[in-house]
Amino acid sequence: MARIKKKNHRMVLAILLVVTVLFGTIAETLRASSPENDPRRPPIRKPYKPDRYRTNWIEQHGGGTWSGVYRKDGWLTESSSGDPNVDVECDIELHCSQTFTNNKIYFHIGNLYALTEADRTAYIDGTFSSNNGMYAGICFEGTGKAPADILTDAAGNYTGEIQNAMVGTTDVLGRNISGEAFNIKILLSEDGGTTWKRPIDYGADASGTIVETLWWLIAGGSEGTYDIKWSVEILPNVDQADGNYQFDPVLVVAPIL
Repeated sequence: MARIKKKNHRMVLAILLVVTVLFGTIAETLRASSPENDPRRPPIRKPYKPDRYRTNWIEQHGGGTWSGVYRKDGWLTESSSGDPNVDVECDIELHCSQTFTNNKIYFHIGNLYALTEADRTAYIDGTFSSNNGMYAGICFEGTGKAPADILTDAAGNYTGEIQNAMVGTTDVLGRNISGEAFNIKILLSEDGGTTWKRPIDYGADASGTIVETLWWLIAGGSEGTYDIKWSVEILPNVDQADGNYQFDPVLVVAPIL
């Protein structure tokens, strides 16, 4: 009877050992085959962080401890750790913002011979804010304009007129008229349209990242907020060929560096 009990005891231990090993194997198999450990699974993306250059944020770190006893000759430090200095640092970005309305312009000319200045001129309204002196510009990159197309007067000053800026697409019968073109003139006002300023330069900005651009200096290079207005005047010839004409430059800004 004792031998049977001993034998049964050994059998129970063996069964428990087999069950333990079996459960361990199953658990390891499940863990290895889980989606997190699947080598075919794309890596988990880190949470998106907004562009910190455009936002206002505060970061703080550091810490320390200090203890001491005071004697008539001042504090006697008992213990200290960390840095007790209050270090305050601030980076202010060079920032600019602008708004504009009515920048998608469509002219319909039914009678070239009765065309008035009001008929051929449209206005883009906007605001301009910066903590640094700024240039506003019309960028012609990708439009096919060459420096010679940016017209100047007899004294060499830019007039705001761009030669053959409006390029033909098709005429009323759908025929290609890409060989047809006419001029456009763009000016800038900072006083609601009372006075109009010509551009002062053409080319790249100081950093060389904005190219082929006609530049106006805003408020003499002063920082601040200003209401601005662009005048866009088309200058077709009196007998300009019929058809559709287009021009698509970009409004840009650049800091005085």
